[in-house]
Amino acid sequence: MPSSFSALPPAWSDPLFSIAAEAKQAGPTAIDGTVGIVLTEDGLPHALSVVRKAAMDLAAASGSRHFSYPPLLGVPEFRKDVLQLLEIPDAASMSTAGGTAALALAVRTSRVMLGDRVEILLPTPTWINHHNICHGAGIRTLDVPVFENGRCSEQKLLDTLDGSDKPRALLVQAGCHNPTGLDLSEDSWKSLATLAARHSIIVILDIAYQGFSASPAEDIGPLRILRAAGVTTLVAWSASKNHSIYGLRTGLVAASTASEEEKKRAEGQFMQHARTFTSAAPVTGQEIVHHVQSRYLEEWQRELAELRSLFQKKREMLSVKLPMFSDALRGHGMFALLPLTSDQIRILREEYRVFLAPDGRINIAGLALQRMEELIEAMKKVTSTQA
Repeated sequence: MPSSFSALPPAWSDPLFSIAAEAKQAGPTAIDGTVGIVLTEDGLPHALSVVRKAAMDLAAASGSRHFSYPPLLGVPEFRKDVLQLLEIPDAASMSTAGGTAALALAVRTSRVMLGDRVEILLPTPTWINHHNICHGAGIRTLDVPVFENGRCSEQKLLDTLDGSDKPRALLVQAGCHNPTGLDLSEDSWKSLATLAARHSIIVILDIAYQGFSASPAEDIGPLRILRAAGVTTLVAWSASKNHSIYGLRTGLVAASTASEEEKKRAEGQFMQHARTFTSAAPVTGQEIVHHVQSRYLEEWQRELAELRSLFQKKREMLSVKLPMFSDALRGHGMFALLPLTSDQIRILREEYRVFLAPDGRINIAGLALQRMEELIEAMKKVTSTQA
C-alpha cells in the first residue's frame, strides 16, 4: 500500500551529473568533458602538492586536536586569510559549505536588504545552479543574454541595469566564466559598476576560480572596481578549485560593509540564514586553506601559474586544430562553450564516447593531453558530417 511519500513529485535530475554518470559507466575509453574538476593525465582529480603538505602537517598534529563545533562564523584564521586574498580585510564574513552555500547566503541576504519584490539579474548563459539557488530562496530571476556567437557583449546587460529603478540584485561571475570561459573587459566592469551604483543595485560576485585566469591578485580586479564605485557588494568565494579540495566543501561569503555596525548586522544575517540549513561549515578544508596560505603561499601561487599554463596549452591545441571553435576558446579557466548542435553532442556521445554537457560546455581542465588528438579527430568528423 502506497505511503504519503507517493505524493512527492518525481525528482528533478541534474542533466550535467546524469551525463557525467553515463561517462563514468562508459569506462576508461570515454573522454569525459562534463563535471568541472581539474584532472590528471590518468583521469584522477589533480591535487595541489601544497594541499597534500598541509594535510600531512595537520595529520601529524592530530593527536592534540579536538572535534568540537567550530564558531558559527567559521575558523577565524581561515576567514582572515580569504579576506586577505580578496583584499577586503575588514569585511563581514562567514565560512560556508562550499561556494554553493556562500551563494545561498548572499542571495538570501540580498532579499532581506531589498525586500520580497527583489529580482535578481542573471547574465546568461550562466552556471546551471545559479537559477536553482535563487529560486530556492523564493527570488525571481531575469535572464539577460550576454554571451552570443562566441563573444561577450555586455550592452544588453548595461541597458537592463539602466532601465529600471525597482529593487534588483545582479549575480555575476568575476572571472573564468562558467560555462563560456569568456569574461567582461575592465571597461565593461567600470560601466557596470557605474550603473549599479547609480541605481542602488546590489552585486553578488561569484568568485569560484581565483587564480585560474591570472594571479590571485589580478583576478579580483572586478571586486576592486565595484568597491571603488561604492557598489554594495556581496561576495561568494570557493576554495574547491584553487585549492583542489572539492569534497571538503570549503567556501566563504563576505559583505563589503561601510562600518563596524554594518559588519555586525551582515554577519548576523549570515548566521541566521545558515542555521536553517548548514549551521557551521566543515572545518578540515578551512584548516587546510589556512595552512597553505600561512606556510606555503608562494608555492601555492607557483602551482596555480602552472595550472594556468596547462589550461592555456590545451586551449591553443584545440583552437589550432579546430579553427571553427577559435572564438569560443579565446577565454580563460576551465571551461569553453562549443557551438555544437544537440545532434552533434549526441553523436559525439553515442559514436565516439565523447561526453559533453547538453549545452556544449567542455571542461578543458579535465582533458588528458595524450587524448587530445583523439578528441580533435572526433570533433572534426562530427562537424564535417553535420555541416
